[in-house]
Amino acid sequence: MIEVTELLCLRPLTLAEAKAISDGKRSLVWASDYPQVQDVEIASYLLRQVDSRWPSQSQFQIVDRRLKQVIGGIGYWKRTRSREMEIGYAVVPSRRNTGVATDALIAMATKLRIDFPKLGLYLKVEQKNEASLATAAKAGFSEVSLDLDMCTLILRQPKIKSKDHPIASSSSD
Repeated sequence: MIEVTELLCLRPLTLAEAKAISDGKRSLVWASDYPQVQDVEIASYLLRQVDSRWPSQSQFQIVDRRLKQVIGGIGYWKRTRSREMEIGYAVVPSRRNTGVATDALIAMATKLRIDFPKLGLYLKVEQKNEASLATAAKAGFSEVSLDLDMCTLILRQPKIKSKDHPIASSSSD
């Protein structure tokens, strides 16, 4: 588990949760608008991979500790022979504009910088998605290229919040 704030943590996706998401089942610990389409696609993809390890090493659920609910997902993947990793995230509509995505993105980027210091980090965002562009900027990503309707943003240095934000203090669960 990655501790983000007193109210937020990132929990590795388990095999049982991935199957439930992929099969369209519901869990009492999920927000009413979770999972989203992206969560289903990622869980289904991971389940098809013969080398997937569980709990997932690369896909996490964003958990609101106060509500004790999963409110989104965040993860990363590395392309074969690439020197960079892509980060992707989604927060349920009912929890957007609360800073959750920014905090989760900062925590994930910081974890990846620690675990994989020689690899670059990037994020792809739709050009018209102003909220995601603002989230990326707040987390320290900067725009580097435009491709049709997508922006590719890279991370120069992860932002680390104040003392009340214990980023990436990993513990085994």
